[in-house]
Amino acid sequence: MIILGVTDSITSGAAIVIDGRIVAAVSEERLNRQKMSMGFPALSIAEVMRIAGVRPEDVDRVAVATVELFWRPKAVPCEDYFRSERGDFRDTFLSFGSRISTLVGDSATARRAYHRLKSALTRTRRKAIPAALEQEFGITAPVKFLDHHLCHAASAYYTAGHSEATVITQDGAGDGLCSEVFHVKDGKFSLLQKLDSYDSVGNYYAYVTHLCGFKAHRHEGKITGLAAYGEPEYLDLLRRFVKYDGKSIQNIGRCFDHSAVRKLERALPKGFSRENLSASAQLLLEESVASFCDYWVRQTGVGHLGLAGGVFANVKLNQRVHELSSAKSVFVHPGMGDEGLAVGAALFLHAQ
Repeated sequence: MIILGVTDSITSGAAIVIDGRIVAAVSEERLNRQKMSMGFPALSIAEVMRIAGVRPEDVDRVAVATVELFWRPKAVPCEDYFRSERGDFRDTFLSFGSRISTLVGDSATARRAYHRLKSALTRTRRKAIPAALEQEFGITAPVKFLDHHLCHAASAYYTAGHSEATVITQDGAGDGLCSEVFHVKDGKFSLLQKLDSYDSVGNYYAYVTHLCGFKAHRHEGKITGLAAYGEPEYLDLLRRFVKYDGKSIQNIGRCFDHSAVRKLERALPKGFSRENLSASAQLLLEESVASFCDYWVRQTGVGHLGLAGGVFANVKLNQRVHELSSAKSVFVHPGMGDEGLAVGAALFLHAQ
């Protein structure tokens, strides 16, 4: 059984899994030399097939990570995530949702309407990818679109080496969510919790990245570094936006995306310390996500913990999770961001 895995989000790429074994995996940025490229990964698909010695007619199934995503026929580099409110169609849509959020807050009805609208607007991609695979590569195998966070979870579970594990994902957003929690035993995934993308603490870390003058969803590592030179002076301020209630993480700021950036900027004092804001965001992330992980490990009673999603690129957070008394072992998938989704999608579909 030969599975081609594809991801066209940040960072796009492809993978080949043969009989459950990862034979090749490549990110588009490594080939077009454009950092964090997002869009249809044509170069990666060609390269993994070359490495694996697979012909188009050999591919049995195609696993595409993420169901709802705006179609980009060609991979382009991801620049500052908050670069503009009047850029392409995606930027305009996010700007619209951002402005509405300040009026309706965390209304469940508004969230459902937002996600339904996005699903309708991204339907084109679900037809475009199979067509591109056939036209550009001659691949006519059935194409399966898989949930973004399920692919993250699969990437961690199938490479961690434990038959039973608690698997937790955390990122900015994917398929309308920022987190899913699974108890996985012998390959059976049982979903225990999911958090709406509106409640993403990872996004708040990105807002801080932007406010400190860096590129959101690209330079978060700079915030982790700056945090070591500051004090959490603004932690109480950030807690007015993000709350951990003992079971889940909640956005209580009545804002997201561009509106959250503006609201945070107004709440901060003029001439705020970048180091202290970074330290505050880092501590907020560690406290909320580590507590979230601890709660769910104790709920499952399974101490082997698998992690994936861009939030777990934060090494200080991972250290905090590693120190949890509830965790027997902690495995962070090396492609914890979207670059690992193609592998996770292919492994999951093969297991099915």
